[in-house]
Amino acid sequence: MALLRQFKEKSKEQGPEERIAYWFSTVPWNIPAGDTPTTPVVVLKLNGVDVSADHLVGLPTIVANIFTTPIVELLERGNRYRLECKWTYSGNTLEAFGDLPVSEE
Repeated sequence: MALLRQFKEKSKEQGPEERIAYWFSTVPWNIPAGDTPTTPVVVLKLNGVDVSADHLVGLPTIVANIFTTPIVELLERGNRYRLECKWTYSGNTLEAFGDLPVSEE
């Protein structure tokens, strides 16, 4: 079941000096195209510990069906982070996640 909630792209490698806002479509969660879910929340974890305060800049947004995360930055080489996203639609709380391995270079 967990794989159904994983971003379509699965894991994305990020360089330690990169600053990236990730995005994905909420359509696979059976949200009709053009509808806008609400209350986006993003948490970044390293080994199960919330490290959002140190690595996320800005707020998540959802426009139409596109969920955009805050900017992810200052990740440490060789680590694998987990980006967890939640939102609300028609009274339901839905979620997605993605792995962010950090390149060694």
